[in-house]
Formats: sequence, C-alpha cells, structure tokens
Amino acid sequence: MDDAAQRLYHELLAGKAEEAPAAPDDELTVAELVDDFLTAIQIQVRQEKLAPRTYEWYDVHLQSFAKFIGTSLRVSQLKPLHLRKWLDRAYAKSGNNHQNGAVRAVARVFNWARKLGTIPANPIAGFERPSSQARECYLTDEQWKLVHAEKK
Repeated sequence: MDDAAQRLYHELLAGKAEEAPAAPDDELTVAELVDDFLTAIQIQVRQEKLAPRTYEWYDVHLQSFAKFIGTSLRVSQLKPLHLRKWLDRAYAKSGNNHQNGAVRAVARVFNWARKLGTIPANPIAGFERPSSQARECYLTDEQWKLVHAEKK
C-alpha cells in the first residue's frame, strides 16, 4: 500500500474517517480494496497484533482472488457469481474446509471495508460457504510450509 493509503488507514483507526478522502463507491476496484486490506493486515503483524502466518493465509487466498478478478472490476460490479466462478476454477480440487477458508478470507475484506465505511454493503453477503468439518489431525508450522511450497 502506498503512503496515502497507509495514512488513510491510520486516520481511520484514529477515528478521523470523516476527514479521510475516499474513492466514490462506484470507482473503487476490488483489487484496490484487497491491497488495502492486506496492507492493514501487514501493519497489524508489524505491531504484533497478528501472527505473520495470518498475513500469509490471507495473502494466498486474496492474491488468487484478485488475479482471477483482474484490476478493473469495481466493487459495485462484484457479484456472488464471481466468487462462485473463482472457487470452481481455483479450488476445484480442494476440500470443503479449504474452500470455506478461501470464502472467509474474501468475505473478510468486504466486511472490513463496510465497517470502515469504505463501501455501503458487502457485495457477497449471503454467499453460502461450503460447510467445514473438524480436522482429524493438525499440521505443524513446518508441515504447513511444505504444503504451500508444493502448491507453488
């Protein structure tokens, strides 16, 4: 995120949201919003409010979504159908838990922006996530890194 976006983020946190310039809802792109969210997560990681792995988790899913959506689709144009098509293409071989997490990551961006007043509503609200199931085993950090290294 550039300096202006980072300044805006800090102003929003300080409660000066009404003074912060914002792109009109019909001009804000999905890619810009994803970038802003990831920058906000990076800031929280640097402040040690979130673990670095949290950023990595969001980054994997959100970069995939942003690449699928492209740089020109505006938030006002986003439909649940876009999310469905992305899941079908990017997560076709993934289980329900992985797909559920991917949808949670994307939904979090729009809920975050709505709470900050950046957008009036979450355009994918109500999208039904695949149901998740309890894990039978848990991966260590080393195993998790190996899994993600294999995907690249």
